[in-house]
Amino acid sequence: MVHSLDRPQGDPSKPRNAELGLMPKSLLSLFAVPTLARLTNFFPRWLDSRIDSDSGFTGPRVMVMWLLSRWHEPTMGQVAEMLDLTPRAITRLTDGLETEGYVERIENADDGRVYNICLTPKGERAIKVIESQLTPEFVSLFSCLTAQEIRAFIKTAEKLTDHMKALH
Repeated sequence: MVHSLDRPQGDPSKPRNAELGLMPKSLLSLFAVPTLARLTNFFPRWLDSRIDSDSGFTGPRVMVMWLLSRWHEPTMGQVAEMLDLTPRAITRLTDGLETEGYVERIENADDGRVYNICLTPKGERAIKVIESQLTPEFVSLFSCLTAQEIRAFIKTAEKLTDHMKALH
C-alpha cells in the first residue's frame, strides 16, 4: 500500500498540517528547507515592492538605516554581521548612503582601521518617514499570526540562524 506521504498531491513543498503531525523529524527537516528558501527568496522582493521606488531606497538600505536608528555607532563589521552581508556589500551600501548624506563614518577611537557608522540628521528624518510607511505593511504581513506565533517565529528563526552560522 502506498501512503499519501509517499506521493504528495498538489505542491510537494507544502504538506498539510495533518501530514506534518505524522512526519518524523528527518522528513520534517526536508520539508523545512524549501519553506525556508521560499521565505528568504521572496521577502526581499516583498520589501522592495513596499518601498516607494522614487525614494531611492531599497530593502538593504532601509535595513542598514533601521539598525543604525537603534544601535549607537556600530562598526561596519557589526552591521555586516547583523545583516549577514559581506564587508564589500556593507561598504557599497554605506558609500551610497554616505554620498547621499544619510549616514556618516566615524573613525574608531581604538583602531584607526575600523569605522563606526551613524545616521546623520537627514538619515534620522528619512528612517522615521520610511518606518511610518512600512509599519502598517509589516503589521499586515504578520496579521495572519498571533502574537505568540510571531514570538515563536522570531525565536525559531534566530535559533536557526545562529546554528547555521555555527555550522558555516
